Amino acid sequence: MNFPRYLHLFLLCQVLLLSAAVQARSECTDTVKRQPELKLGMSTALSGPAQYIGQSMRDGMLAYFAKVNCAGGLHGHQVDMVVRDDGYQPDSALKNVSRLVEEDNVVAVVGNAGTPTAKLAAPYLQQNEVVFFAPYTGAGILRETPPQSHIFNFRASYEQEMQAIIEFIVKSGIKPGRIAFFLQDDAYGAAGLNAATSVLKKKGYKRADELLVTRYPRNSLQVEDAILQMLDMPKPPKAVIIVGAYAASAKFINYSHNLFPDTLYFNLSFTGASALGTSLDIASNRVFVSQVVPYLGNGLALSHDFRQDMATFIPDGQVNEISFEGYIAARLLIESLKVKNTELTREGVRDALEQTRKIDIGFGVPLGFSADSHQASNKVWLLQYQQGMGFTKKVNGENHE
Repeated sequence: MNFPRYLHLFLLCQVLLLSAAVQARSECTDTVKRQPELKLGMSTALSGPAQYIGQSMRDGMLAYFAKVNCAGGLHGHQVDMVVRDDGYQPDSALKNVSRLVEEDNVVAVVGNAGTPTAKLAAPYLQQNEVVFFAPYTGAGILRETPPQSHIFNFRASYEQEMQAIIEFIVKSGIKPGRIAFFLQDDAYGAAGLNAATSVLKKKGYKRADELLVTRYPRNSLQVEDAILQMLDMPKPPKAVIIVGAYAASAKFINYSHNLFPDTLYFNLSFTGASALGTSLDIASNRVFVSQVVPYLGNGLALSHDFRQDMATFIPDGQVNEISFEGYIAARLLIESLKVKNTELTREGVRDALEQTRKIDIGFGVPLGFSADSHQASNKVWLLQYQQGMGFTKKVNGENHE
């Protein structure tokens, strides 16, 4: 059988890439020190319905830390990350974090997945003066003014994501009174609702508290009651803002989109665009998701580095926007700790982060922190679902048609 020339070239490139990745892993295995000297901790969902999120965040961070270790470490110090599974359960997260601090003696806790877990973990870490870095949540409870001394966020807030969503809704000709909500019934759902109502009120809408709010239990797929409540509305919603995990969000959209043929659906970044896209079973472009990291197909050198390092160091890991966020956060952390004479202690890590002004890691804009700001990025993108291609179309406030 004769193969086209371009196919031969493609297969050759894939073989060479795989060979290079295997060789790189082998060389690093021979050079890595056995005794880690920068010990980080993570409590995240490695099991249960939210495991996709926790595993992805872990994989992205591990890929960058492995790259650092392969290159000799951080000023010669190897980076290690102790990861504990909390199943996206707040009590388990608190137990894990206390073990990471008291038994594992980590100098910082990084990449926690979720608002309900962060709601318990953050106060403990703040009280014990241990840095809580780049949790995977945009909740306002981690963004006080002035900032809490040991809480450092990479990503934009849920209020900034809601700002992008609601601006798009309004510019699409939908009145705020035709918005409804489908929320996870916990701190995450509450954080999203608070962010949305804050944005609406700032835009002059005075009846935000009267909008229909439906809920489903965390770690469940019980979406039917919410759909029935929306069917009972005098007029169906023109826009539904979803604050949930990808499985419940996908089921809600799959079950309801034919019932509401003119309704737009909007999801927060936490949902996970890749997982949501592969779980949708609809022929519709009426679904959107806000993003806090660049689209992976954008051609940025940072995206290329991420894909290459995942292939090299975590070949079985998840390659998606969540692991990309973990990779970016890990890179930001290491670059921040490269400050001369940084002591790799709990106090030294905190001080180095707060002294990180604007540094360029290829994100598109400089990132950094200060005494007055513990959030590195304010960037939000809004992506639209394309059947068969996932969330690949960037929208900038145009009409959805």
